[in-house]
Amino acid sequence: MKVTNKKKQKYLQEKKQLKNNTQCIAEQIEVAKYLLNRVDGWINNCDNKVSIILGVSGVILTVIMTSEGIKKIINIIYKVIYYIYEYNHLAFLYFVTFMFSMMMILYGLIRFVMVIIARINERKYKQEGLIINSLVFYGTIARRKFQTFQEEYLNLSEKEVLNEILSQVYINSLIAEEKFKNYNIALKYLGIGIFLFCIEIIIGLFII
Repeated sequence: MKVTNKKKQKYLQEKKQLKNNTQCIAEQIEVAKYLLNRVDGWINNCDNKVSIILGVSGVILTVIMTSEGIKKIINIIYKVIYYIYEYNHLAFLYFVTFMFSMMMILYGLIRFVMVIIARINERKYKQEGLIINSLVFYGTIARRKFQTFQEEYLNLSEKEVLNEILSQVYINSLIAEEKFKNYNIALKYLGIGIFLFCIEIIIGLFII
């Protein structure tokens, strides 16, 4: 009788522990979902900033190209080239600085474009324990047939679901870090380039 009670008590303890573990994993899944949403929010925030900057840059470029501004810039360049042929060292320095500012602006815009380019090659983030053939990422889901995806997903345990989500949190965090790295570099180069360009134009209009 005592043996039976001990077995029953042990069974109840194991059942309680299993229930607690299940609740713990369920809570971890919710936290992981929250983290994934936060990381996705950072990515969207970065993409939105870049879209605004590129949109404004496009409008400014269009205005310059369709107004008298482009004619004035071309006229300044012609004058500078003429002075260079006259062996004017200041004109040569002006021309080099002008081209440098244009290159910085162009490089900054290229880095901004790199920010918004979609990155779906998750294999570049391959690490031990990191799930890359994910069942919660649209890129790898789309490569499966529906029946295969359905069977694999429905057979996932709660712990496997948690690992799937955590893997996406990690991969998306790497993507977010890369995006913000490109964003900061692009902003620096574009800002310096525009500053130098404006100084060059002012000098060209009022001095040359």
